[in-house]
Amino acid sequence: MQLRVNQLFASDEELTSSYLDAVIWAEAAGTLNQAALDADYQKLVKWQDHPEQFMNEVLNFFPWTCEDADDQLDIVYAIRDHSKVSVRSGNGIGKTAIAARIAIWFLTCFYKSIVITTAPTTRQVEKLLWGEIREAYKTSNIPLGGELLTTQIRKEDKWYALGFSTDEKEKFQGYHAPYILVIVDEASGMAEPIFEAIEGLLTTENAKVLLISNPTNPTSYFGRTHLHPRESKEWMKLHIDCYNSPNVRAGRQVIPELCSYKWPDRKRKSWGEYNPFFKVRVLGEFPETGEDCLIPYHMVHSALERTSHPAGSKVLAIDVARFGDDKSVIGRLHENQFRILKKIFKQDGVYVANQVVRELKEPGNDDIERIKVDVIGWGAGCYDELIRKKKDGTDEEKAILKQIKLDSINVSEKPRGKGVKDYGNLRAQAAFSLRKNFEEGLADIDDEELGVQLANIRYKFQGGKYFLEDKKDFKARLGASIGSPDELDSYLIAKAMAGTITPHLY
Repeated sequence: MQLRVNQLFASDEELTSSYLDAVIWAEAAGTLNQAALDADYQKLVKWQDHPEQFMNEVLNFFPWTCEDADDQLDIVYAIRDHSKVSVRSGNGIGKTAIAARIAIWFLTCFYKSIVITTAPTTRQVEKLLWGEIREAYKTSNIPLGGELLTTQIRKEDKWYALGFSTDEKEKFQGYHAPYILVIVDEASGMAEPIFEAIEGLLTTENAKVLLISNPTNPTSYFGRTHLHPRESKEWMKLHIDCYNSPNVRAGRQVIPELCSYKWPDRKRKSWGEYNPFFKVRVLGEFPETGEDCLIPYHMVHSALERTSHPAGSKVLAIDVARFGDDKSVIGRLHENQFRILKKIFKQDGVYVANQVVRELKEPGNDDIERIKVDVIGWGAGCYDELIRKKKDGTDEEKAILKQIKLDSINVSEKPRGKGVKDYGNLRAQAAFSLRKNFEEGLADIDDEELGVQLANIRYKFQGGKYFLEDKKDFKARLGASIGSPDELDSYLIAKAMAGTITPHLY
């Protein structure tokens, strides 16, 4: 076959460089005759100009469209026609799925191409984007060649795709090819230096970059590609609202892989239309961050995505409620990782104490060193019952509680330790200690209700001291859709007396 290709090169001096590339591409695909080679070339050129047809014919994938709003097909055309494309969207609209097919289209249809994909975490690279790439590659209607690995497709030198997560810009150096495509998934969470490194790859005429993300952080590089008057000019910007997805518009499940047609309205009722969670995850809009916001949405989002490996002592924190919509919450703080273990509705302190003992029997809780109970109101009954169990309970209860220190916490009391003059009470002191963990990128949470409360709670500066928004004010402002910040209160109880900091304001 190499002789045949050389003859083709020698016999026609007017062959364009793209045709020569196509000949080599066809050779690599195993084409052994001129007629088939010409047919493959024509199809290749067609696919280069019509990537959606490649996706239809080869990948059996059909990008969804919306007549009067941005859609999946618009993303495909945008990356075909522009060097820089930035897409913000809500959840469940198929942005990762379409990015995966774009990666395969580019790698297959442009010979000597390099495709690099990245994301803030290894899970986002391996499980999400490359999960889609592997599935599409393995189920294609024709063999696509090369060697498919977990986060790589190897064809030959300077013709490959790879994915990795990193915060080291040096890893983006040394990639040179006639065609380069960089795809950044969850781009709003990527470190700033990474984009500086990516810019260094976009020096050739056929280099492209695609950013896709929920719009979590308006001040990030990704945020500026949409919002900054000057920086955004060089970007083709797309915005996809969940309400414009096919399922929601049709009022039924047209495409099973996309968000349910009921999901946006369900979240609007649950979160409220002005909630940053609703704006980001449903509308695909950047959240507004007020000066009195304790923890910005993007920090909460990162904490929900983070998985830490904590060490050291563990603390149980108990916020006790009795009637109404409030609930009792049992949480566990292990270094910077906080987990909600149980939520209890309409039960008294004795019942909650029994549930605490039950939780202490569970795997992962057998080495709890301290239990902190909010003793305001109904919490006093829970604390008293735990004291009773420790002294006069059953043999099992006494054995379980014997080595555990029981602390009564009253968050309305004066703060303790250094910096006490800055805070109006222990609750505010704990809140700013918590905020420091989020600022430093250490906080690790996994409960969405807690996340919503963290992103919505406010503080005030009054009489020279910081105060956290009261429960009743929080409930009155956000309404029944959010309810009481009980999960947050459990978190604050866990942090109470955990040290003090000087407030850092944005």
